[in-house]
Amino acid sequence: MLWGIPDFQEVLSVKPTIQEISAFVRENDVKFIRLAFCDLYGVQKNISILPSELLRAYHEGIPFDASAIAGFTDVTESDLFLVPELSTLSALPWRPQQGGVIRFYCDIKRPDGSIFESDTRATLKRVVEECRSMDYACRMGTECEFYLFKTDENGAPTAIPLDGGSYCDVAPLDKGENVRRDMVLTLEDMGFIVESSHHEIAPAQHEIDFQYDEALATADNIMPSKGSPPGLFTSQISLATLPCCGLHGKIASVSRSGYRIMSASSILAKPSMEEPSNMQRLSRAFPSWLTVIATFFICPNISVNCSLINSTSSSCTSSIISSFV
Repeated sequence: MLWGIPDFQEVLSVKPTIQEISAFVRENDVKFIRLAFCDLYGVQKNISILPSELLRAYHEGIPFDASAIAGFTDVTESDLFLVPELSTLSALPWRPQQGGVIRFYCDIKRPDGSIFESDTRATLKRVVEECRSMDYACRMGTECEFYLFKTDENGAPTAIPLDGGSYCDVAPLDKGENVRRDMVLTLEDMGFIVESSHHEIAPAQHEIDFQYDEALATADNIMPSKGSPPGLFTSQISLATLPCCGLHGKIASVSRSGYRIMSASSILAKPSMEEPSNMQRLSRAFPSWLTVIATFFICPNISVNCSLINSTSSSCTSSIISSFV
């Protein structure tokens, strides 16, 4: 149940139609619909529309001024359109129960209907399809770190850490366990699968780990965790939203993503020198693919460490770290 209404994942099909979405909105008193997208720096943006505009958004797109988004276009080509991808519907549990709010991730399109070339989510979808065409599936697991700080008498954030705990500490050293609990439950309510959470090495530093999933799903999942949903924090606690370089002289917060390239076939065996196997082509393409995948949802400061495993397990692994400095 989400804010007292049926779980949309139980009510809707895997690939819902616009008719199903419209009925869901009408039957569950949804009053606002957020159309979300990501800029080139991994920052989530959105436009809110009323339910009466949902059909227009799906069939025509909702216009916005792209020249105001860093790295998109100039004023001569400022008209772009947000078209919701219906399968990304997610409820926002921290919004009011009456007159609820749902969110879609969107494709960014030009006036002629073509995909905008700087739409990083669309680029990620293309890369995943290219990988799939070679009989591989890309799965990702993400670890998100962040700091919790105290606030002053006016509620403004300070640089005073919430606690002095260290790696995997428990209360009373770990004073952020209730905050992590609320964050995990909120993410779970939104349909995301959280694997674990714990106190990290530095004082007041914490971590939430997402379960491995398809690359696009994982990228979508990490976006809400980079923000600070209202209602999760008391007047004495402030979240240091990712990215964050951390406390002076302490470990910086990072976002780590592990990648697995998997195949059900046995095409990895005995690659030919004359006819490069899919594995060899994948090895050449994989580092650039990682950059595309990471750019969608982390930040431009990325270092890639790619390791491909040619074995009977038909899997490849890689790790990527954003330094946030």
